Amino acid sequence: MDRGTNVPIADLRRLDVASAARQLGGYLSRYRQSVLRISQEKMTERLSARVEAAGRERGVSASTYRKMEAGDPTVNFTYWLAALQEFGTLEEVIRAAEPAAEAFHAMVTAVPGYEESRP
Repeated sequence: MDRGTNVPIADLRRLDVASAARQLGGYLSRYRQSVLRISQEKMTERLSARVEAAGRERGVSASTYRKMEAGDPTVNFTYWLAALQEFGTLEEVIRAAEPAAEAFHAMVTAVPGYEESRP
């Protein structure tokens, strides 16, 4: 099972986007409360600093942060990347996606005529 959830790891691949967002929102809330022991306002400031450092003009608003903890799947992907960076897991998430990207690339490049169709 995945730590902090009741979802077996094998089942995580079958999660839909809304369920995955709720899982991440729960992780974010528990991390803020149990590990950092800070307010939503302080966490919003921390994520905002990360987002602004990444080149966005504005950080995370208080209402957006509340949506994140509630697991709203419509929250901008940049904010979730900042949260993963805050968790210290951003690199692991990127590495976890790499095999799928490599497999997709291998599948596409195996299509007859692929090389000829490239610009």
